[in-house]
Amino acid sequence: MSDVSLRSSIIVAVVSSVLSSVLTLGGGLMLQSYISEKSEAERFAEGAQLTFQETVVLLNEGYLALKQLQWATDGKGWEEVKDGPWLDYMEFNRQWNQKLIAHYFKIERYFGTGAAKKLVDLSGASDSNVLAADTESYNFKDHADAIEYSIRRAAISRMVFDKEGAKILQVELIDHLEDDRQNREKMSGLMGAYQKNVVDYSRGLDRTLDQLGVKRVVAKAHQ
Repeated sequence: MSDVSLRSSIIVAVVSSVLSSVLTLGGGLMLQSYISEKSEAERFAEGAQLTFQETVVLLNEGYLALKQLQWATDGKGWEEVKDGPWLDYMEFNRQWNQKLIAHYFKIERYFGTGAAKKLVDLSGASDSNVLAADTESYNFKDHADAIEYSIRRAAISRMVFDKEGAKILQVELIDHLEDDRQNREKMSGLMGAYQKNVVDYSRGLDRTLDQLGVKRVVAKAHQ
């Protein structure tokens, strides 16, 4: 073999080796990038699913605490409940509000600002419509506060009636009973609306999970 042929063979071998290395490295980097992107998307979806589950539990905890307060104060005056059931609820409510604020930022990250504002309004506005969950101003914190106020108002009204009942004229008694009836109806409506809004809100978050590609467990039909 001549020197020229030998040099050509060596050059071809070196170039082939370099190209092979470059292609291998490039392919490896592309594969690693794909795996990293896929893992990041999967981690995001998992975080969204966990946040969804935590938020539904949090909202249901709020409902159950209000229901417990309603049961514990039913037919009782303010003096009977202010240092017991109501005080217990307000301690729960303080911690619950802190959790709502923490979940605001979680929900905002995974589901958007609109969904986060349904939990609690961090702007300080006070014009929310607690029965209109489809409006921008609605949030669960204000809804819970409205229920608590309704329960507290009933207890205070009962206390006044117990103290002044003997002095109340028949017309005033009728007015008091009507006011109590209307407040109970409002309280019941608020409780029912809260529960419905939790379901509707959960469904909205669940639709977002579908868009993120979170897999569902599909039950097979029995044959």
